[in-house]
Amino acid sequence: EVTDEAGAIQQANAGDEILRPEAPRNILEDV
Repeated sequence: EVTDEAGAIQQANAGDEILRPEAPRNILEDV
């Protein structure tokens, strides 16, 4: 489950990068 959760987080982060490419640092900090 941990692996699946990490994968879901990575997918969510990838979506955030597309929606907010101007603030990729914030995405990394959220993790």
